[in-house]
Amino acid sequence: MIWNFSFSLVTGIVLCIILGYYAVYPRLPIILNRYFVSLAVLEILTLAFDILSSWMDMNHSSFPVWLLYAVNMLYFILFVTRSYSMYAYTIALVSTRGRAPQIYFRAGRILLVLFWLICLSSVVCGTVFFIDRDGYHSGTGYFLLYVQMFLFLIMGMYLVIRYRKVLSNVVFYGIVLAYAVLCAGGIFRYLFPAFLLMDMFYMIVVMILYITVENADLYRESRTMSFDFQAFEQVVREHHNYGIWYHLIGVMPYNYNETRQIYGGAQIDGMLSQVGRYLREMFPSGTVFYERSGCFLIMIEGREAASKAVCEILPEVKSRFRDPWLVDGTKIYMNFVFGQMNSDLEISSVSLELEGIRRLLEKGGNGELNQDFVVDREMISQIVREFAVKKALSDALLHNRIQVYMQPIVDAKTGRVIGAEALSRLQDPKLGLIPPSEFIPLAEHSGSIIQVGEQVLAKTCEFLKGHARELSCLEFININLSPIQCMDHDLSDTFDLVPKAYGIDPAKLHLEITEESMVDPEVLKKQMDVLGLLGYTFALDDYGSGYANQFRIKTFPFSGIKLDMKIVWAHFREPDAILPNAVHSFLDRGLTITAEGVENAQMAEGLTEMGCTYLQGYYFSRPLPMEEFLEYLRKAS
Repeated sequence: MIWNFSFSLVTGIVLCIILGYYAVYPRLPIILNRYFVSLAVLEILTLAFDILSSWMDMNHSSFPVWLLYAVNMLYFILFVTRSYSMYAYTIALVSTRGRAPQIYFRAGRILLVLFWLICLSSVVCGTVFFIDRDGYHSGTGYFLLYVQMFLFLIMGMYLVIRYRKVLSNVVFYGIVLAYAVLCAGGIFRYLFPAFLLMDMFYMIVVMILYITVENADLYRESRTMSFDFQAFEQVVREHHNYGIWYHLIGVMPYNYNETRQIYGGAQIDGMLSQVGRYLREMFPSGTVFYERSGCFLIMIEGREAASKAVCEILPEVKSRFRDPWLVDGTKIYMNFVFGQMNSDLEISSVSLELEGIRRLLEKGGNGELNQDFVVDREMISQIVREFAVKKALSDALLHNRIQVYMQPIVDAKTGRVIGAEALSRLQDPKLGLIPPSEFIPLAEHSGSIIQVGEQVLAKTCEFLKGHARELSCLEFININLSPIQCMDHDLSDTFDLVPKAYGIDPAKLHLEITEESMVDPEVLKKQMDVLGLLGYTFALDDYGSGYANQFRIKTFPFSGIKLDMKIVWAHFREPDAILPNAVHSFLDRGLTITAEGVENAQMAEGLTEMGCTYLQGYYFSRPLPMEEFLEYLRKAS
């Protein structure tokens, strides 16, 4: 047979260019890249031996039979291995997003060895090919080459479909296109055996994979030219799954948002670009990632390289970060916190590992951690707890399990229960009763506080409707609004539709707005105006703990003030005129005053004499489940 080499020569040149460019360009330190290199190298070797064996077979009289057998055998072994390599690459691809069971690797290796043996049997049995005085001939088992090729293609496509959800659209369609090209290549090879076409199709596959999966620019953050957090998650997931040791150095700006407001976004972006370039130069053995809010991560594999980076390079880096960064003639001063962590902590799951790293970046970046730190097991335990609480909160919201407790509010003059405050509680089957101090900040951080508020509102309205007679003694029930809820554009719709669905007059519901939510007065004023038209009244919650002042209080339509328990306790520890004067000034404006944190009769009497309208605290009752609250009302009456 006469073979046509024209397609193969061009294919070989293009493959060498792609592989050379890939070798010098920055890439992620993941096993997937090694499989990609293996696939490209195997294709180049297969191409080389395809050309060589075909040329020798056409000139068989010039070579000894043993050499013809050897070269053709190497070609067929490479041909089979190349098919397996694409399948193995697919397993590695889906494993970077999850973890494909090892049975897929084992099944592929068993098939690979089986087809190797079939190829090797050709020397004795002529299974795939044999050579005689007339030259090269295909054997009776030559069709098995197509069987193994399409078998690996089918297995690979099954994995792609099986793990579709863990792949991004670009990656999914890229790998599907690659398999479609290989299927077309197998068909062309069968129809036109005289043309060395299969290598060209594999070259196209290598190009597709490079563009859609291996291209490092897909994972590069544009301002800093460092890899993004999506790439970091991919690397950590693989390192965790395969037990690859690594050391992390975190570089986090202290109070990033405030600094960005001072200097402006363009100046800070210019500084971040310099920081990213500087870190890549200083840690050549590591990989630099940019998360967000000015936070960088340097991942270093190998204990020796990590030790050198920490002991020799990091002190110099810290010294440089004490100096300003010059951007367009402006000196930018920004304080940074440095954190360290390595995989010796042996965190149980990759999700927890990623969550821990993300939380530490947040703590360092928002000012919770204002000094350098090394992550230890105690910090991880705290993060494990946060992670568990977050999951419990998510499950509770999904299944409408947020509970509502009621704490009585007493008329200071008569001692009669006149109202109550609706408080959210989280009861988890595994964690038990989770304090609000734990789950409320997590809910606010994630934005799920809006769902918490909706459930509290709905269950409060349901409670009022279902026990209208028993609750007729109550003039109002207070419901808290968090800062995040105040920013919700659908807030007025929710507070309009939900009470209507239960037939509850909004005037029965008083909304408590914390001082913290007053940081955006324009949005808050607009929300309060709309809700006021619906019939709601407002109380400023936790006065004395935030940013409110007399002028700002006068600006908003508050009908009442709630004194924070800390300012109440402070007054009774060391009495002075500050609290009484504040109470009198609010009373002069016609505002009602509710004192929180009343713990004994002395406090109740003192606050009543001070002029407080309502009292609330453990002296009267702790927050109670709804049924217990009803029983409390019966006894109080």
